[in-house]
Amino acid sequence: MLNKFIRNYIAKMVAGRSDDGIMITLRDPQKVELGENIMADLLMRNGIDPRAITSEAQLKNIINRIEAASKQTTETGIR
Repeated sequence: MLNKFIRNYIAKMVAGRSDDGIMITLRDPQKVELGENIMADLLMRNGIDPRAITSEAQLKNIINRIEAASKQTTETGIR
């Protein structure tokens, strides 16, 4: 396991909601593991050590910065 904060964040994302708005508590462990590996890869490609993350809030902040940088790069591309 890389980081409990990444795992918890991904588990929440995978859980989602059903059509009636009730939180689905059962999650597929393989989906969580796959999501965790994808997230770790994204972080490492952006120069961040996934093991250094100390909170879910820090993880969300990092994800937002990566997404903002990605959008900025996309918008300034060839037209």
